[in-house]
Amino acid sequence: MNSLLRHWKPDSKVLEKVKIKEDKGTTKIAGFGQLKSQSLPEWAEENIRLYVSSVAEKEKGMYAGIDINGTAYSIIKTAPGKVELGNADGIINALLDEEYYPKKRPSYSYFPFPYTKIPVFARLFLFKVLLKFKKDPGFPAWPVEKSVEAIRHLFMGALSHAYGKPADYIGFWPKGQEFALLLTHDCDSETAFKWVEYIREMEKNYGFRSSWNIVPKKYYIDFQKLRYLKKEGCEIGIHDYDHTGSLPYLGREEIAKRISESKKLLSEFNPQGFRSALLNRNAEFLSVLAESMLYDSSIPDTDIYSPVYFRNGACTIYPFFIKSMVELPLSMQQDFRLKRMGMKPKQIAEAWKLKLDFIARVGGLATLNVHPDDFISGSEKYLNAYEDFMKYASKLNPWNEIPANAALWWKERDSAALKDGKIIGSKRVEIKSFAEKL
Repeated sequence: MNSLLRHWKPDSKVLEKVKIKEDKGTTKIAGFGQLKSQSLPEWAEENIRLYVSSVAEKEKGMYAGIDINGTAYSIIKTAPGKVELGNADGIINALLDEEYYPKKRPSYSYFPFPYTKIPVFARLFLFKVLLKFKKDPGFPAWPVEKSVEAIRHLFMGALSHAYGKPADYIGFWPKGQEFALLLTHDCDSETAFKWVEYIREMEKNYGFRSSWNIVPKKYYIDFQKLRYLKKEGCEIGIHDYDHTGSLPYLGREEIAKRISESKKLLSEFNPQGFRSALLNRNAEFLSVLAESMLYDSSIPDTDIYSPVYFRNGACTIYPFFIKSMVELPLSMQQDFRLKRMGMKPKQIAEAWKLKLDFIARVGGLATLNVHPDDFISGSEKYLNAYEDFMKYASKLNPWNEIPANAALWWKERDSAALKDGKIIGSKRVEIKSFAEKL
């Protein structure tokens, strides 16, 4: 199934009536050329620029395109009164796979010692120096990248237009919720453990649960604190192996060996999720993860100033699949990234609220990572910013779950079907109607 149909999962009666031609990842809908150009969603705003290459700069008006390995593809082109959809599936898949930037191994991953041995002030200094020599490609936009969601929205609008009325589809979240919120904590050092009860009490006040990702081979692990979290309904996940940043580049056998060892060290908590150190990743690494993990959360929707690449990310705020593994994009700005950009706690909270507002409007997944370590967010003033965000988020009534349950839900939704207005394969799925103005 192509990415557009798998994402929306429209009613089969719509697909039976509407002529859809699929050819090598391209989805074409009969009558799409008659769709009005005003069909972009209200959250996209009139000045949205969907292009991801210099191809678009040569065009006047709205145009979308992508350059992959020297080949330019067109996605959407507007003309008076109509919108044309091109190789949308190919483009979306290329963005999810992050094919738009060169994959290079970060230099620090070659160090014969952990990069953390370098003092934080020295790392920050080197980081600022290196930035001066890096060219900003301008894509993906940060902190919000709307291209994939806008393309998917236009697809559903085209489907509804060809069908003659708003098309029904399988809702993205259970219990009638309009968007989802996952709270996660990467514990980069043992200083994180002293904040466990403090953070947990804050989250309980707002009815939230969270996951805590542990580095198995780096520091002393306080198993009593982890048992407390598990009893509280929280989740224990794996945060890399030793946090050196080298794991994704060690070869399949060694990667699999270290993942297996990590799972054994934390076997008491049945870890089902993973997040790599510094979000380092590549296709081979993710394919190995997919063989043993329920989900991964190492790919941001959009990121900036990253050691992976200046700008990177899957460009989506929805889960997607890597083989049978669910990828839960890290769709909220990381605390340490904002802190390194010079933001104060109150500014960080406001930045999170703005991103959450967008995710809530689109109906996607908000995944937040707050590091409880002393040198990142492990202090009252930064945790107050986290509480301020939770207070704001609770008023928006998101669907909050531990990541493992969110991944299981996404698999359940994917296995369900909508046929003639009836749900097959799930009791939690709700039917939604694409009611945007066409």
